[in-house]
Amino acid sequence: MEHFPKKASLEGIPLEIRLNIYSYLLLDQNVIVLKPKGLLRPQYQTALFTVNQNISTESLAYFRAENGFVTVGTNLGYFLSACTHAIPLVAGDSVRHFNHYILTAEFVVFSAAGAPEPREVHLSIFAGRHLSNFVRLINAEHSTLRNMGRTSTVHLVYCTKSSSFKLKPSVVDCVVYGIKGIRRIESRDGAPLRITIDGDLEVEQVEEIKAASDPTPYLLDEFLNQAEQAKERGNNFYRDGNYNAARGEYFIAISTAGNMHNELMADPDTRCRLEALLINIFTNSSLLNTKQGEYESALSQAERAWKAAMARSVPSTSTQNAKLLYRLGCTLVDVGKDGEATQRLTEALSYMPDDNHIKAKLAEVTARCDARRKQSDLKYRARMSEKAFG
Repeated sequence: MEHFPKKASLEGIPLEIRLNIYSYLLLDQNVIVLKPKGLLRPQYQTALFTVNQNISTESLAYFRAENGFVTVGTNLGYFLSACTHAIPLVAGDSVRHFNHYILTAEFVVFSAAGAPEPREVHLSIFAGRHLSNFVRLINAEHSTLRNMGRTSTVHLVYCTKSSSFKLKPSVVDCVVYGIKGIRRIESRDGAPLRITIDGDLEVEQVEEIKAASDPTPYLLDEFLNQAEQAKERGNNFYRDGNYNAARGEYFIAISTAGNMHNELMADPDTRCRLEALLINIFTNSSLLNTKQGEYESALSQAERAWKAAMARSVPSTSTQNAKLLYRLGCTLVDVGKDGEATQRLTEALSYMPDDNHIKAKLAEVTARCDARRKQSDLKYRARMSEKAFG
């Protein structure tokens, strides 16, 4: 009688190894992908929930406990769309697997007259570890709404108890820390934007959160500090090779500073800092896009950096101009625009005539252009010869 080996199955694997497998398929930080136009999306392998009852129960509990999902409803559809540049959001039909949340947030915008704006409510879901960044984006949006004479409210329902899974303590800490970051930015009439907190938090936790989110004075310098801090976090992520996280921080920095652009540019004390910050973010974003193969976006960011440098109130140094033009030239090469790249690299060399990197890149592009020109000339002569002797 022949003995065939038993088929391998997930249930036949030790629990520790199964959990390790789940982490690669279901853990937020392992499933984020970069979509076109720099959008971040999580690709959870939810087919795992249909294997069998035991695996479904176990993997679902892991999925919910380790990610600690937050659901957000808002009548600002464009705001959620913008958030996908910094936070991996799930929306649409895909939300059916996300019916357990650690936090539910409603972000409602009111017109100048005080009535809710009649717009469709959009729903999105993301892992709890991204709540701090989402809160930073809400704070930046608050400032824009304030300048337009509109107001908004944030209603938070916190739920840490579940009969089907136990939340990971570090996830709970991330969410509590995120809630504390919400700033009650004062509206034009001096009234703080309203934030309410409900749910199964302890009384001490609620008081701690309320104390942390006391009304914040409308200080330009504070917004600029927050933008600079986001840029530094992005730089650290970039150095560590965590490019998606760096992308999110750069977007938050631009959103925080950009939403206050007019006010910051009008203040002499903050204008120079803002100009330097934006040039730095655009340049770093260009490098980041190149690393991730987003060459058109890299070119766009390099062009924005050079445009900002040309418009700044305090002229850039020769070294700064050379670096910006070199970056711009490299991005033009990446998209196949060697002619324009030659022009930009030549300009860069005029600022730093002894720079070997610029010289080498310019020589490489010039040689390629010359070779292409010679090949074109040969083809033209061959066609002319065929006509002459045909």
